Amino acid sequence: MRSCKMEGVDSLSDTKIKFALWMYPKTQNVVQRLYKTDNCRSQSEFIEKAIHFYAGYISSQDSTLFLSDALLPAIKGFVQDSEHRIRQNLFKQAVEVALNTRVIATYEGIEALPLSRMRGQVVNDLKRTNGGIKLDEAVRDTSWVEKLDSEDD
Repeated sequence: MRSCKMEGVDSLSDTKIKFALWMYPKTQNVVQRLYKTDNCRSQSEFIEKAIHFYAGYISSQDSTLFLSDALLPAIKGFVQDSEHRIRQNLFKQAVEVALNTRVIATYEGIEALPLSRMRGQVVNDLKRTNGGIKLDEAVRDTSWVEKLDSEDD
C-alpha cells in the first residue's frame, strides 16, 4: 500500500485501500489522457483528486472555488464592464437631476404647483418612458403643466 499525500489527508493514519472500480471505456480514456497533465503520478491519484474536487464542489457554499481558471477572469471582466456602464448611467442621471434642481431653484413660479401632484406625474412619465425623460424633452412637452392647472380648477 502506498501512502496518500492528498491535501487534508493524514498520511500516517490514512492509507489507501484497493477495491474494484467500474467505469466506461470513454471515462478511462479521459483519465489516461489527462492524469499526467494534472501532474498526477498515477491514474488512481487523478481519480482520487477528481473525487475530492467533486465532493468539495457539491458540499461547498462557495462554488467559485471550483470554477475554471479561465472562466473566473471572464466573469470578473464582465462584472467590471457592467459596473462601469452602470456608473456612467448613474452619472448621466445625476447630471439631469442636478440640472433640474438648478432650474427649479432658479424659477420662483414653480412653487405655485403642488409638488406632490407634480411628483406623481413625473413618476407616471418615467414609468411610461422607462426612465427616458430628459430636461429638453420636458421643456418641449408642457402638457403636464396644463393638466395640473386643470386639476386645480
